[in-house]
Formats: sequence, C-alpha cells, structure tokens
Amino acid sequence: MWGEIRLWDATTFKTVMALIQPTGYQSPYALAFSPCGNYLASGSRWDPQWEKEQKRTSIRLWDVATGENVHTFWAHPTDILSIEFSPNGELLASGSYDGTILLWDITPFINT
Repeated sequence: MWGEIRLWDATTFKTVMALIQPTGYQSPYALAFSPCGNYLASGSRWDPQWEKEQKRTSIRLWDVATGENVHTFWAHPTDILSIEFSPNGELLASGSYDGTILLWDITPFINT
C-alpha cells in the first residue's frame, strides 16, 4: 500500500507490522531507528496536493512494539531528506530539501 512503512523480520522475510499514514497525509521518505531500537522516525516528502491543508511536512515518531504514532512534528516546508537520532536517543535531527536542519527534543514522548 502506498504511504505505509513495513517492518520485516530479516530471518523469515515476513512482514511483522505495517505502519499506516493517516489518510490525506504525505508519504514517508526518510527513516531512522532510535539507538535503543524502540522507536522509528519517519520524515515525509512534500506533496503539493495537500498544500492548502498542510503548509509543513510531517515527522512521525512511532513505537516499534505497538505501531502507535507516538507524536507528529510539523516541520519543514519541503521534503525531509534525512532524519537521525542523537547517540543518546533524546534528540532527533531532520534535514530538508530547502537546506534547513531542525533539532527536536523527543524526551517528552519516549520512555527513557
């Protein structure tokens, strides 16, 4: 399905979970797992189809065990090309097509 993120078991090659974007939201483009492996961040590509409703692209923080979208940050006005957690897993950096880099404190949304 378009716009979903699939998590696979690397030993059996079977889908373990599909993380579905809400209807009408941009498709995921950049992905990164947290250092602890409990969270996945997904940065979206810009979709002009939604320009009137959404002026920013989304960064979603997912709980890998449950598939829950823990939090959504509304960020850059263009594609998010890169996303990465800090070594301690408390910050998330996002890089956009427009050349900006944003840092996000994710400690309020994760179990540390």
